[in-house]
Amino acid sequence: MNFHRLHALLFTFSLSICCFAGVEFSSLDINAENELLYIAEHKVPGNFSYKSVFRTQIKDSSGSEKNQLLTCFPESMELISGNSVLQIRNRYGTALYSFASSNLYYLQQREQLPLFTARPVPVAVSPNGKWFCFIRHSSSEFVNGTLMLQNAETREAFVLNPNVPFSYKEVPVKWSPDSSTVLYEKNGKICFANPDAMQRKVQLDEKFRVIGRGNINCVNFTRSQQLVYIDYDIVYALNVSELYTMALYSSYIGMGAAIARLPYAFNNQKDRFSVNDDASQLFVIQNNKTVSYYALSQGKFARAEILYSQPVVDSQANVLAMSVTWPEGKKTAPVLFVESLALYSGNRILKVYAFDNILKEKLNVQEPSCFASNPSGTKLACYFSGAVNVYDTSTWKKLASLPSETAACLLWRDNDVLIVGGQEVVRAWNVAGGTYKTLFLASAKKVFWNSKASLIQAQTSSSVFTYNAEKNTWATDSNHPLPARNSVQNGRFRVYTAESKNKKYENAVYVRTLTGNALTFPLFAEPVKALPVAKKVALIFDAVDCADGVPEILQVLKQNHLKTTFFINGEFIRRYPEETVQLALSGSECASMFFTAADLTAKGFIIDEEFIRRGLARNEDDFFACTGKELSLLWHAPYYKANPTVINAGQKAGYAYISVAGGNKDAVVLESNSSEYRTAFQLIEEYLQELKSGKPTLSVIPVSTGVSSGTRSDFLYEKLNLLVNLLLDCGYEIVPVSSLR
Repeated sequence: MNFHRLHALLFTFSLSICCFAGVEFSSLDINAENELLYIAEHKVPGNFSYKSVFRTQIKDSSGSEKNQLLTCFPESMELISGNSVLQIRNRYGTALYSFASSNLYYLQQREQLPLFTARPVPVAVSPNGKWFCFIRHSSSEFVNGTLMLQNAETREAFVLNPNVPFSYKEVPVKWSPDSSTVLYEKNGKICFANPDAMQRKVQLDEKFRVIGRGNINCVNFTRSQQLVYIDYDIVYALNVSELYTMALYSSYIGMGAAIARLPYAFNNQKDRFSVNDDASQLFVIQNNKTVSYYALSQGKFARAEILYSQPVVDSQANVLAMSVTWPEGKKTAPVLFVESLALYSGNRILKVYAFDNILKEKLNVQEPSCFASNPSGTKLACYFSGAVNVYDTSTWKKLASLPSETAACLLWRDNDVLIVGGQEVVRAWNVAGGTYKTLFLASAKKVFWNSKASLIQAQTSSSVFTYNAEKNTWATDSNHPLPARNSVQNGRFRVYTAESKNKKYENAVYVRTLTGNALTFPLFAEPVKALPVAKKVALIFDAVDCADGVPEILQVLKQNHLKTTFFINGEFIRRYPEETVQLALSGSECASMFFTAADLTAKGFIIDEEFIRRGLARNEDDFFACTGKELSLLWHAPYYKANPTVINAGQKAGYAYISVAGGNKDAVVLESNSSEYRTAFQLIEEYLQELKSGKPTLSVIPVSTGVSSGTRSDFLYEKLNLLVNLLLDCGYEIVPVSSLR
């Protein structure tokens, strides 16, 4: 594979979220040739904090030459070129590791230490590693982008859909097992494309490549190259090789053969489905709440036979996400993964279920950092409690365990070899053979010049490593003792860390000349460049009478290490005492939304100071009785409906009022027929455009935890990950509302 020809391609994929980071320099070590080793650590909201090793040549007062990055942290990993190359993406750039030559190449690396840090955008790699799909962010809009198909060798790019919702979670495409076909959605229809035909410019017009109505959730491939498609309640199937023939006549005869009818209409906005190898069994996850398992008749159209259908309920946790995998083989049963958030501890939980007439719990893991099934679905790898553990998915016996620092990601190279992307070391582990190979270092605690042995050495939590400059990799070293300490000066320079004028950096590296004219200068100009204080915006969450969005909200806040403000109504406390305790224990600020969900400005409602005082006091007492904690002295009226009498009465009771211009549009329902109704994407676009305009009117963004009366097409909490990352991308610091005062 030509590594250099991928440069432009991978540079595109490295574009990502940018957010302010706290950067700290440490472990400075200078040798006799004026080469400096140092460690830089970025502390990033919602992203990994890790220590990267750099080498640079000091040049008098001109600073230094280009920083050479010696470690490679696996924020994201993908296999390309027939699994012969590992692609690693992180905030510093994109690298490729060749399994054949054991070389690590940085194809694209930032020339300077980034003030902003980058989280890689998701990519969908074809099974043969020849193609990539990704969403290119729009330059003029926040929530939209262009769905792209790009060839990894030629760098030629093609537009699949010029207008798709941008996402930091996934790319809305499905690849066939042989990589000959990619499915995508466009204008409410599911389309397919042949990447090779697009490159040769012989692709049929898109109108002849339509499978049917719906979105990417309506389709899936089986291992046997069948395409299964659900339209309303009918299940269709056809072979991938028949796609072009069927597409030519799809407007007349439909796409594929109808093989089953479901007992309900498939909701392609909320539901997901999966099929086994020969499309004889189907598993549906409905609205992330109920699972249904069906047998499909072979050779004739009939109603799907219900093998199992039950809601997934955990009395101690709220479900965050569910997914399914099928072990290879026609007679295998599905394996269900349920990710939950514990009600009181806030811990993330992974439960794994296998089907044996009923769903039986096989695995219960607390705080897993990541998990992955091998290609055949016969093995499951999961990191927890200081080790990567691998299980047989037929017996659920532990096959092997590899002690490891926290794993950032896991990726199966084949059915037996697992790439363990640890926070310090990236290794290839042959699970069947019980051996592993160190590929490269992800990060290190300390770095040294070993002048006696002419080596660069790094120390991790458990080992010492030596750097191979030719291959840009590291190997464990038990033969050369580490130097007793770092050297901070030679005959020409002394290096040290001190306070930086740039508050986005916790310190800066300075160089003092020891010969000639006395001079002290920063190693990098950027760390000492003074910047304006970051803009602040408060996310507030209105908990009126529905708790549907609480699990997802708390998960996003936890992932991004954010503290915000929840406004809690008395009706919410009475209906959802467990969720109220969950909010109180989350670490975020809890404020009042009065004891009743009534409109305090409605006609016929006589409001006086005593009523407001008692209503606030009652809500305060109810919250304390439920949680043992106190509400902050901030409040807003239900639905933001308040007049001067209401606000003044609250102030006399000791409460500061929080107002939001226009109220919470995320709580406006379709049944109201209001011109204020906005979808979640529309709300995010409006809020970000207003912030971009520099208008001082918006500093608080309200998000609803759900509504119990009326319907919406979607809620802002369902797109909270997007909203948070876009705010960080724009340089905003997300704070509790009290921090704005």
